[in-house]
Amino acid sequence: MDPRINCRRARTHAAELRRQADVHRLAMRARVRDAGALDARDIPSREMRQAKTILLTSYRRDGFAVGTPVSIAFDGDRAFFRTWHEAWKSKRLARNPTVTVAPSTVRGKAIGPALSARARLLEGADARLAARALARRHPFLQRLLVPLTHRLMRYRTLHYELLWTPLSTETDFEDVPPHS
Repeated sequence: MDPRINCRRARTHAAELRRQADVHRLAMRARVRDAGALDARDIPSREMRQAKTILLTSYRRDGFAVGTPVSIAFDGDRAFFRTWHEAWKSKRLARNPTVTVAPSTVRGKAIGPALSARARLLEGADARLAARALARRHPFLQRLLVPLTHRLMRYRTLHYELLWTPLSTETDFEDVPPHS
């Protein structure tokens, strides 16, 4: 088979992926513009509250966005997630707590509109509240499996709260590859 044909197919496929990303980016901007008059308490949308997993996009030192799927739980108006102390996302959050979150599949494919937030590290009673909320929402995963794994691996568990912030309509939505 002629290698030029495969090269041509690859270029065509890459062009199609760029076109789909542009369509997705414009759709996300339109959703944000339509939701412009939200009150701060209404920001976690119904889609976000129903999602068990979100795509948490944090930013590296060079500004590159890195998306990671994490489990989310709500207690009233408060949203929580957890990670361990040596995870790259916890290091990125320590440097820059600004994040973007969107409802997603377990594998990290965004399935809803993105919202801007700040991640705040919790300690003491707040961390215990977050752990209970996560255990209620994800009984097998967050009550049993994750705490057991953290103990066995000698990880220190970190709990974070998401503090919602207004999202600018100028935000450039990129298709962020999910990885930690």
